[in-house]
Amino acid sequence: MGRDDANDGTVHGDQRRVALHLVAAAVLFAANAYLVAELFGREFLDQAGSIEAAYIALARYIGENWRDLSWFALWYNGIPFQDAYPPLLHLLAALTAAVFQLPAGTAYHAVCAVLFALGPVTLYAFAVRGGASMAGAFVAALAYTAVSPSAYLVKEIAADLGEMGAGRRLQDLVVWGEGPHVSGLTFFPLALLLLDVAWRKRGALWDLAAALAMAATALTNWHAGLTLALGVVCWVLVNFSRAVVLRTLWIGVLAYALAAPWIPPSTIAVVRMNAKVIGGNFDATYAALPWRVLIGLVGLSAAAWAMRRWRVPLLVGFAAFFTAITGAIAVGAYWYGWKLVPQPERYHLQMELGLCLLLGALVSVVRWRVQVVVVCVAVAASVVPMKQVRRVSREIYLRPLDMRATMFGQLGRWLRENRFEGRVYAPGAKTAWLNVFCDTPQFDGGFAQGVVNPKWRDAWYALNLVRTQEETLLWARAFGIQAIVGAEAGSVDPYKPLQFPEKLQGLEVLWRGEGETLYRIPHRSASLARVVPVEALPKVMDQVRGYVAALEDESMPEAPLRWTSKHAAVVDANLHPQHAVSLQWTYHAGWRARVNGRPGVLREDGIGQMALEPGCDGPCRIELEYDGGWEMRAARVLPWLAVLTVLRGFRRRTVVA
Repeated sequence: MGRDDANDGTVHGDQRRVALHLVAAAVLFAANAYLVAELFGREFLDQAGSIEAAYIALARYIGENWRDLSWFALWYNGIPFQDAYPPLLHLLAALTAAVFQLPAGTAYHAVCAVLFALGPVTLYAFAVRGGASMAGAFVAALAYTAVSPSAYLVKEIAADLGEMGAGRRLQDLVVWGEGPHVSGLTFFPLALLLLDVAWRKRGALWDLAAALAMAATALTNWHAGLTLALGVVCWVLVNFSRAVVLRTLWIGVLAYALAAPWIPPSTIAVVRMNAKVIGGNFDATYAALPWRVLIGLVGLSAAAWAMRRWRVPLLVGFAAFFTAITGAIAVGAYWYGWKLVPQPERYHLQMELGLCLLLGALVSVVRWRVQVVVVCVAVAASVVPMKQVRRVSREIYLRPLDMRATMFGQLGRWLRENRFEGRVYAPGAKTAWLNVFCDTPQFDGGFAQGVVNPKWRDAWYALNLVRTQEETLLWARAFGIQAIVGAEAGSVDPYKPLQFPEKLQGLEVLWRGEGETLYRIPHRSASLARVVPVEALPKVMDQVRGYVAALEDESMPEAPLRWTSKHAAVVDANLHPQHAVSLQWTYHAGWRARVNGRPGVLREDGIGQMALEPGCDGPCRIELEYDGGWEMRAARVLPWLAVLTVLRGFRRRTVVA
């Protein structure tokens, strides 16, 4: 397996060395906490364009609805909650808010600050576990704290950082709202560390600990999940043996079982579907992925064999492999336009981690006197960039702003105070901010990879690009939108996807503020359950005009809908057998229907919404409930089976011992 347990005992058994490791970890944590000191107490930042607003909204929603996290009606016309975003960071924020009685925004920022400060600490711990000297591990973690290698390799990143020249991890966290991504990279080295321990300790509880860390990484961010997969492959290759491979596969299965309720196969399929079109067209990327993976594995295997033959230290080999892969993904995208994975540019943070780890691994192989000199030089060299990052952090990145007083907060407060429950389309940054302040359901949402309805994106483009009010009303009515926000001159929203806002003129104005106007979309009925002739249900997108005409037909009976929980509703209507009920939220196989006490059959219409042909002749009560279907029932059982399996193995070993 490479290193033997004697080295493990040397590192962790000596009390003096343990004390020194703890001091080094404390110094690293304090240095990073210093960079983001204000983040520990800020509810909102002066970063209106940051996507972090969507994560704060999720943390608030979890805190208020933790007993019912099944169907999430607030985004994309309704989606399963697990499709809204990998939930760990938001669960931690909601828990922090509940324990310390904090607003969701303050709790989210505090959790992000802690995980940001822990990032170099977990990197240090893995470096030590991987064979680095204390000096080498400290240099790696300090470089990860103070240096931004990507700024020297990519001109676009250098331009984005400006004269500061460092602090890319902080900039991504705050300006671009990459809290989950940055936090996932904190869990990543910890997962590798515990995986390595599990290989060598061979205990059921170590298997569980490694699986939990791996699950935590994947449940924080999808990019971190792929990073974990790449890292595990690299670490397995440099430690290659049959036992390592088999144990890694077992721990991987265990990790997925623990994470299954939040990333079931259907969620993976949804993210894969959307990843093809988010940030570019990645159809060719997916088509080429199998042979690229095969070539990569063959190449890495050959390189790992050569490194073992030449006795290259394990950590040097791992860091070289990981840096080469992530560098090819990120720098290849910036320099040559390569699309090795979806959204490849975002992997520059992974490349920085790899480069810093490689630096520490190389420092570890020189004489200890040279290592002492390198540490002194590194500490001295880090002072100026850290002071510069701290200044920019305090003066620019982490400036407070009372979002409640801005247009974003005013709009949300108006919707909440007026109990506006109809679906709203609030394009731009307003999409992310809206549900921070209210529970108004949206046509749009904060995580485009979670869109379940593939027809939704066609409607989104149509709403944003059509020039006429007639076409706008057509698509809004088809998807149950009750109000739409148009940005005008003076809008503070940095993103304005809705083109030709003048097409909304003449509609009833509900609210106006700071260059934004909320217009009512006229409907015959405000209910999301609408009665139409069976033949009017659309079979394809091109039939939307006839479908909308049927929705607005005054001769059709009303079908008032009443939500009885976040995942269940009741519809009462007086129907004829030729009538169908169109339910204007996203179709999902996890919904169930009962018609006058008997099972009903829900199906998907041609625009991705739900429809039901109840066959009633007279009064009809339709009871609707989302339970996730067989997939979610199985997914909820898997973590318990996994834990029971581990405990059984632990008990068996204990009895034998």
